[in-house]
Amino acid sequence: MKLKLTPSLAYLIGLWKKRKTKEGAGVKGGEELLSVFARYAIQLGLTTPDKLLTADNKAYFYHARIRRFFQEVEKNALERFKYLNEYAANYVAGMFDGAGFVDKAGRIFIKGDEKDELLLYRLGFKTERKKEGILIKNPKLFLSFIIHYT
Repeated sequence: MKLKLTPSLAYLIGLWKKRKTKEGAGVKGGEELLSVFARYAIQLGLTTPDKLLTADNKAYFYHARIRRFFQEVEKNALERFKYLNEYAANYVAGMFDGAGFVDKAGRIFIKGDEKDELLLYRLGFKTERKKEGILIKNPKLFLSFIIHYT
């Protein structure tokens, strides 16, 4: 199976980046997050329902080539997602769905590292490192970028 990056797959990889499991290619989290991952993985033809495993708030499947592809895309994210396009929007939306939140004051955060902060900065979003995560300083612009993909 030859994999090609699509916007939907970019979303799944962004979600996987923030919530990956040690086992296979999968995510850990709540029921809603697991159902989103399972639905995308099956729709994209990455796995079949009978090969999708769930246990201990995890949903995953075993496929070494797919996991390597996910890792390669994650490793080269700064180069792959440097333009304001559908691919980057889906990837960032996946990251936000996996590790983002809005606090009581309406500020938007994504839990992440320096590489995530640099990716957001290169896409034109002003950011600031905080204890809670990466603060998005222009939330309206950020939400308008990802709103159709979350």
